[in-house]
Amino acid sequence: LFSYYNLFSIEFFKATYLTIKNEVNHNYNFFLLIFLILYILVASFSLPIAGLLSVFIGSLFNFIDAVLLIAIGSSTGALVCFLIARFTIKTFLEKNYNTKIKKINKGLSHNGIVYLFFLRMVPIFPFFIINILFGVTKISPIKFFIVSLIGMLPGILLYVNAGSQISKMTTIY
Repeated sequence: LFSYYNLFSIEFFKATYLTIKNEVNHNYNFFLLIFLILYILVASFSLPIAGLLSVFIGSLFNFIDAVLLIAIGSSTGALVCFLIARFTIKTFLEKNYNTKIKKINKGLSHNGIVYLFFLRMVPIFPFFIINILFGVTKISPIKFFIVSLIGMLPGILLYVNAGSQISKMTTIY
């Protein structure tokens, strides 16, 4: 008789992981592209699985490839969210909150890149909020992308390292 308990057993997870890992090894570049697209979608729509996905990618791919995949995917996804905010709600916010938006833009015109870098390095605020808020400012999309990529690198390195270490585990005891 089939038991739902088996779906949550360590053996099930291990067998499933090994099957996926084997597929990735046989079609490495194809799966790099698939996971890049998946990561861009997850980051674009701010789905709350990016951390788990990062660890999983770290366990499937070699360290450098995983870091590059997540860095490009997360930064591109952040840029997509940024651009969606810029082209959908920026006009509305400027129309209804003009004085506040002007104050924010004035402050960011001097230190905007530093603020963005700090917010990416110290993830106090959810990234989707940062993406949306900076989307309604005057920061250029290229600067946003580059600063986001650099600012998220330390966290990416931690997630990929965790995935890499988890993939080497043979027992949980």
